[in-house]
Amino acid sequence: MVRTKKLAGMALVAGLVIGGLTAGSTTASAAVTCGGSGAVTTLNGTLADGATYKIQCPSGTWNGTLFLYSHGYVVPGSANPAQDVGDPVTGAYLLGNGYALAGSSYATPWAASSPPG
Repeated sequence: MVRTKKLAGMALVAGLVIGGLTAGSTTASAAVTCGGSGAVTTLNGTLADGATYKIQCPSGTWNGTLFLYSHGYVVPGSANPAQDVGDPVTGAYLLGNGYALAGSSYATPWAASSPPG
């Protein structure tokens, strides 16, 4: 069970990295492994539709769990950064306990009166 969770998590991280590579936004030297490097590693990129993403891996051993953060509504015209955690204290706790974090921005914030079709 634990091995299956780790393999599934690694497949997700690898898919996000490969997706970023095919979008032309990251370099070919991007690491496909998560955790254990001695420092928190961060991968940022942009997808083909313009949405940005951020993935952080723990400095120690990754426990096989990836938290995907959904930041909710963004007012059109306001900042739209990729976020992987709601606050730095929570992020530090999760990374310090072996969790990986991921999140993205919207490709384009839309007005409430005109949702995407």
